[in-house]
Amino acid sequence: MSPAPWRLSRTSSRRCRNSGLPGGAGRSAGLERPLPRPPPLLLDVWARDPLDTQPRHDLLEILEDRYGRRSTIVTSQLPVAAWHEVIGNPIYADAILDRLYGQLLGGIALERGLTEVELAEKIDRAPFLSQEALAEGLIDELMYYDEVRETLTGA
Repeated sequence: MSPAPWRLSRTSSRRCRNSGLPGGAGRSAGLERPLPRPPPLLLDVWARDPLDTQPRHDLLEILEDRYGRRSTIVTSQLPVAAWHEVIGNPIYADAILDRLYGQLLGGIALERGLTEVELAEKIDRAPFLSQEALAEGLIDELMYYDEVRETLTGA
């Protein structure tokens, strides 16, 4: 008989991790295998409406639980500069945007073979012309549209 699947609330993994139970991070007493990694999270059309207290807190908690573990994808028609107003609390807004920026920075740095500090220094010097971005190792290759299509289709 196969083991029953484990269902966790969004905060139970943090409670388990901080509980001091044997088995290390992501394990609990009697659980012999690590908990599965959560799939990427998509926040689609985010920031349409201002956040109230509880949704704002929930979003920060979700981002903290996922930070450094799995991807979070955010789509929004609202410019990032206006997100502070939609989040509605400057402390929460800074924390939420720091988590998203940190996740983005960490992922790009890992893929580019850079430290987060090195990547942040490059970002601070932006914008780059295409040849400069290539020389900085921020992009792999420069192509025209027809070359991209040919590469993707193999035609």
